Amino acid sequence: MDTVHTKANGEVTAMHGPDAVEIFRMATIVQGLKAEKIGMRLTRGLSCTKLAKQLTGLKTNDRDALIVAMQGKIAEQKSKVEYIADR
Repeated sequence: MDTVHTKANGEVTAMHGPDAVEIFRMATIVQGLKAEKIGMRLTRGLSCTKLAKQLTGLKTNDRDALIVAMQGKIAEQKSKVEYIADR
């Protein structure tokens, strides 16, 4: 099973497996959507809006709706991994 190792304060120290890495990728896309929302451009390639639309299947350019949908996907993905508290 895929695992995420965390410190006592909740800070992630390691991620193992494709499902765990996908959580990190989706969280990064959410942060990118928030940055794009205030006017920042993060890449010359695909925008975070485009990536979020591909992942969620939504056709909207409304970043708030995409953020909510991505957070739902992250919650769904988190149920697939085991969390281990490191000392």
